[in-house]
Amino acid sequence: MNATLLIISSGILVYCLFVLTVGFRSYRLELIKQRLVKIESSKIVDNTMYEDIPFVERIIKPTIDSIVEMFTKIIPISKKDQEALGRQLLQAGIRMNPVNYSAMRVMILILFVVVFVLLSIQRFGFNLLYIAIAAIMGLYSGYVILRFTLASRITNRQEKIHKQFPEFLDLLSVCVEAGLGFDQAVNYVSKEYVGEISEEFRIMLRDINLGSSRKQALSALQTRVPLEQLKTFSAAVIQADEMGISLKNILNVQAANVRLRYKQKIEEKAQTLSIKILFPMVLFIFPVIFIIILGPAVPSLMDLFGN
Repeated sequence: MNATLLIISSGILVYCLFVLTVGFRSYRLELIKQRLVKIESSKIVDNTMYEDIPFVERIIKPTIDSIVEMFTKIIPISKKDQEALGRQLLQAGIRMNPVNYSAMRVMILILFVVVFVLLSIQRFGFNLLYIAIAAIMGLYSGYVILRFTLASRITNRQEKIHKQFPEFLDLLSVCVEAGLGFDQAVNYVSKEYVGEISEEFRIMLRDINLGSSRKQALSALQTRVPLEQLKTFSAAVIQADEMGISLKNILNVQAANVRLRYKQKIEEKAQTLSIKILFPMVLFIFPVIFIIILGPAVPSLMDLFGN
């Protein structure tokens, strides 16, 4: 009886092991098939996406990137200059490595020099003096244009942020009063409010999600946007975060102060309009008025003095 039970148990054990082995093998084969199907489908999607990419994105942009990378390895730039240029690029809204930007700038300068030299050769022939002068003019023109472009972009972006900040802060305070947390309110307002200020706050949220503290993210925001009102706002938020104070009242006060300062700034600009309009009036309007008033008397005066 015991021998019969032992034989039956052994048979059941062998059968179960056989079923498990075959089933596990078929399961692995099924998984492999599913992965192959996914790979094939992703290849098809990638091919169609690749076909939809424009020629500039497929050919020209990678070529320019490789050239910029080549110049990056050649051009030396100190760490101090990299930090200064990096701050300027962040303030201008250019998300680019300072070394790569310097390499691109050198490429543009070379392009300016080549264009000016070719124009000089076409106009004056192969004259070394004119070629040297044209090269210097091209180098200087490219340098001035690049510096002016970066500076004007920084100025325009900071002015836009300065105009958008009061409205953004009003919406942020309303969302916090409605019950949202600070990060949730910033996320919601950044999505709904379109502008450069929303882009900067989205970068701040991304830094927080990547592991930075709120203080570090706000400090980085101050570096990108050197606005006095934003510095005051960041300091108030950091202080409230460290001391555990409610942000609702602080945001209301900050929003009121920002609106007041913006209103005062507009009033100051309005007061300077009378002085600014004085010069075009003296140069262009007053002479025309004098001509209209004194014009009819000129022939009589000429006849009087002629006699």
